Formats: sequence, C-alpha cells, structure tokens
Amino acid sequence: GVSGSRFQARVRTDKLGLSGHSMGGGAAVVAASRNTANVDAVGTFQAAVTNSPSSTTQSALVTAPALWVAGSSDNTASVSSHQRPMYNAKAPSKQLRIVSGGGHSGGQNSSSASAQDTNELLLTRWFLFYLTDDTTLDDAVWGATAQSTAGVSFEGVRLALIPQRDN
Repeated sequence: GVSGSRFQARVRTDKLGLSGHSMGGGAAVVAASRNTANVDAVGTFQAAVTNSPSSTTQSALVTAPALWVAGSSDNTASVSSHQRPMYNAKAPSKQLRIVSGGGHSGGQNSSSASAQDTNELLLTRWFLFYLTDDTTLDDAVWGATAQSTAGVSFEGVRLALIPQRDN
C-alpha cells in the first residue's frame, strides 16, 4: 500500500470482487467473464441484462462465485427477464436472493430502508466471505441462517467452501 494512505493495511490487493447495480450489474458479470483468472467474487443487485455482449451468455463463462440480489417488485429489471437467466446460465457456485417487495433501487418504492439494508447485508456478507476468507460467515452466506433470512428467498448451489486462485 501507499505509505500514509488511510487504506494502508485495510485493502487486500490479492483478491478482487466485482459488483454493480442495474446495467452495472450486467457489466460486472461481463467483466468477470473476461477476467476469470483475476476475479474472486461477483455480487450484483437488481442486475440488468446487457446486450452486446449478453451478460446472460457471458454468465456461463464466469468461474468466480456469483450472487444476484433481486427485488420481487422490480419493474425495470424483473427477476424473470434479467437475474434468473443470468443465474441459470452460470455454473456453481452461485446464488439468487430475491428480496420480497424490493424494487429496482433496492426497494425505494416500498419499504426502502428495509430492502436497501437487506441488499447491503447480503452483498457485504458475500464479499467478506469470499474476499477475506472469513469462514465464520459460512452459515450467514450458505447455511441455515442464509436460507431463513426473513423476507428473502434463497436459491443457491455451491461447489467448494472457498475456491482459491493461483496468484
């Protein structure tokens, strides 16, 4: 790190996670598909399918664990037209978490604080688990706690506890 930087000793430079919202989520999937040797985790929220290249097609090339957080009330990038096709195209490890009542901006058109907080919690746990190798979060990401989070459906398939890439 840079001496004197407030981020010195706080940022791991040996791990890379990609995230994005809406079209940025689709773009994160495309970027992960083009950088499989360098990306350790992908986490999107209300991801929209990109067209050229298609983030759905590119999802099949992503090797890092990937999480799609979706809103059940998203009328801009619906689960059935956007997140589910990308999720279905991706090989494990992967998750699709659907926040009940969540809209395109994390639920800002209904219970905004609750849905936004849930998005943040799911993504934070995902990235801490995969980017810091924090195995104490296994239950919160994959176990009974993850599968019984109030107001959030769980779909997921995992191959390994934490995949390691060669550096």
